[in-house]
Amino acid sequence: MNNDIDDLGLFGPETMVWRLHSSKFALVGGIRALMVQALEPRAMAAVEEVGGYRKDPLGRLNRTISFVQSVSFGTRDDADRAIRSIKSIHSRVKGIDPHSGRSYDASDPIQLAFVHNALVESVATAHEIFDCRVNRSLLDQYVSEMRLLGLALGADESELPSDLRSLKRWIAEFSGLEGTDTARQAVGYLRHPVGEFPFSNLWRVAYVGAIYSLSEWQREALSIDLSLSDRLTIRARVGVLLTAAEILLPSAPPVIAARERAHRAWRVQHGLSH
Repeated sequence: MNNDIDDLGLFGPETMVWRLHSSKFALVGGIRALMVQALEPRAMAAVEEVGGYRKDPLGRLNRTISFVQSVSFGTRDDADRAIRSIKSIHSRVKGIDPHSGRSYDASDPIQLAFVHNALVESVATAHEIFDCRVNRSLLDQYVSEMRLLGLALGADESELPSDLRSLKRWIAEFSGLEGTDTARQAVGYLRHPVGEFPFSNLWRVAYVGAIYSLSEWQREALSIDLSLSDRLTIRARVGVLLTAAEILLPSAPPVIAARERAHRAWRVQHGLSH
């Protein structure tokens, strides 16, 4: 018997991590997270050291997506390998940010917490604004569940809020954020659609949705804004298009594989197969 059928990874099918990270609305959150993370000059300096946006912007995005899918939907071994790999990379990334003159260290617990929290807050915020199927209680559950990953990556427990309200406040009060030229250039790369039709169309709408979901200060710092027509229509456009995409487009292969393992495990548990 393949032991993988009993291995549902770090989270599992009953978690909000599975639900939100398999949702097409997570694309809005992923783009938004990169925007928020760009406001931390030390995080940007670390990104530039390992390849940066300028050399390989799509490669970095794909590696981020692959990591999130591995830890969310892979087996426990898959997740452990992904976490060990990224911690190994982080351990070698350190130096002085040329903009602020402050040191950066990708393994620093506070800097780790910022990058992790920006992702979690962004995915939760995207669903809060655009996905009518979730409520605050479910989003609080998601934030709490994702603390497991933050701890595994090396963040301090005290820097990982357990509900969305506290997480939003943590991000808003994080010191040292600013809109640098590097940040604005990085966000500029996100403007261009990734992939072929229909994903390129989803990307365009998700990009505008990500801008809409930022705070006014964040938009000003990154020198991005929306037209009046976008501000008036984007909530409906994102909701309709991404809801349709949930129905019409297939899930990502790691999501499909995880659901198949969960289904096999359920059948074995109920004596329906061996």
